Amino acid sequence: VLSGPSHAEEVAREVPSSVVVSSKNRELARLIQEIFNTQRFRVYTTSDLVGVELGGAMKNVIAIIPARAGSKRIPNKNIVEFMGKPMIAWTIRAALESNIFSDVLVSTDCGEIALLSRTFGASVPFLRDPKDADDFAPIGIATSNALLQMENYKSVKYDTVIQLMPNCPCRTADDIIA
Repeated sequence: VLSGPSHAEEVAREVPSSVVVSSKNRELARLIQEIFNTQRFRVYTTSDLVGVELGGAMKNVIAIIPARAGSKRIPNKNIVEFMGKPMIAWTIRAALESNIFSDVLVSTDCGEIALLSRTFGASVPFLRDPKDADDFAPIGIATSNALLQMENYKSVKYDTVIQLMPNCPCRTADDIIA
């Protein structure tokens, strides 16, 4: 198994990249390492086949945290203080600490939520379209539209999308990874 956080176009442009080759046959893995290893393209070896396969599947992963303003039952629930931090901060923190996401994006229609989210390390390069933020807009549509906007904004295609609701302060990085 050969996998890594590299893309062919980056390797072709000689952007420093790395991959991992995994094999039960350590000699074969070392031979492949010797053949392909260069100053700008590093090849590492391991016997952990499953780990390399899973790692390869987890490239370009985005966490999207949908957090609109206008909650009816609990006003400002996404930014209400909970144990010394805004509610959304706990989700942002868990997502960042999991170290599995290329980007942690907050999709919001509210400037205050955007500002707080940026303060805690999330990306908020745009505000959500008002049509995706009313009481009747499905959260899946808002998340899908945020994904498309982010892919256009960054000129990237994400392989995996994880939606994390902002009002789950007890969720940890380990919960996300599990």
